Amino acid sequence: MPDNPEALFNAIKQGDATTVERLLEGDPEGAAATDTNGISAANGWPPLVYCAAYNLPEPGALLLDRGADPNAPAPDGRTALTIAE
Repeated sequence: MPDNPEALFNAIKQGDATTVERLLEGDPEGAAATDTNGISAANGWPPLVYCAAYNLPEPGALLLDRGADPNAPAPDGRTALTIAE
């Protein structure tokens, strides 16, 4: 499966950790994994900001384990860390 940030955001919003993990791992046949710091076309949020905003710790932990930046800002300047406080 190709890099598809919107699929990742949809899985995060649904709390679907299995799909999040699958998207982050990529396809065993060589398709690229989804970027942990990719930006949503819908609102410019990084994936980890979604996890913090929707209180979804399991997908958030998967993202962090794969290198997501907890300081990556949304367009309004908020980060996953500032939301989680």
